[in-house]
Amino acid sequence: MGRLQIKLMKPAVEEEGILKPLDHRHHQQHNDRANLDINDFQNDYYNHYYNDENDGGAVAACCGGAGDWDAAAAGDDDRSPEEDDDEAIDRVMFWESQEALLQEVLERHSSASLKLRQEVGRIIGLAKKTDFCSCMNSTQEGCTSCLRNKVVDMLLERGFNATLCTSQWKNTKKFPGGKHEYVELMASTSARKKRIPYVVELEFKAQFEIAKPCGEYRRMVSLLPEYYIGKADYLNAIVRILCEAAKTSMKEQKIHMGPWRKRSFMQMKWSSSSQKTISQQLEDALVSKKLNSTIQHSSAVPAVEVI
Repeated sequence: MGRLQIKLMKPAVEEEGILKPLDHRHHQQHNDRANLDINDFQNDYYNHYYNDENDGGAVAACCGGAGDWDAAAAGDDDRSPEEDDDEAIDRVMFWESQEALLQEVLERHSSASLKLRQEVGRIIGLAKKTDFCSCMNSTQEGCTSCLRNKVVDMLLERGFNATLCTSQWKNTKKFPGGKHEYVELMASTSARKKRIPYVVELEFKAQFEIAKPCGEYRRMVSLLPEYYIGKADYLNAIVRILCEAAKTSMKEQKIHMGPWRKRSFMQMKWSSSSQKTISQQLEDALVSKKLNSTIQHSSAVPAVEVI
């Protein structure tokens, strides 16, 4: 049998702020749908390959369809060599397309609001070098909860409009109850006509780490930054891609996927309807005239050009 030649079409580059659809051997490009924004691009891709009624559905080609994994595996003896080859090709195509899609979103995210993200990243680095943790949960590197409070304090001291947010959700039949903390940063355009919220997640990569991942999923997670600073649009796109990849990885490894790994649950962690709070440390600091004077002499919201 000759060697299989597999070629994945490279995603189109961004032209004048427009993202063209990702080429795929099962996806024929339509001229009237060539120009899509990031959300339309994501929806077009996933509506074609997945059944969104069940939180992303299943990848029929590489996961045995929507049926039970064990039931599909029971019929392996009846499969022909050609079917096995087709399944292997579909698996390679799926993982290569997922990684290419993730890289496309990460590249678009990295080019957006670069100066703002660099400054916030610098402040996070400075916060890590301080003695920020004094709670009972303190470790050698300090707890993330105290670090979030310190980051918010330092952002406010430098004139940023930052808030410590807590997303909370009740226990239901589908999902366990819980809460998650993150930082929200309000930025303005250069003309100060529009204010845009930015999510700052200090444990971003850790949110997607799973037990016994396949090599392809592990490589995708390695592409993620340690912490996320950016708009919710890019965050949701990344969550959607990684949750589908995690689902496929777990099926391949025959591991049950808990509800806390599903896309709808993950997105609740950074819900826009979250409860916003200010750390007690910051409230005490705001009483100080010295801090008030510092804030008055700096811009309330740094003017950054948001793309």
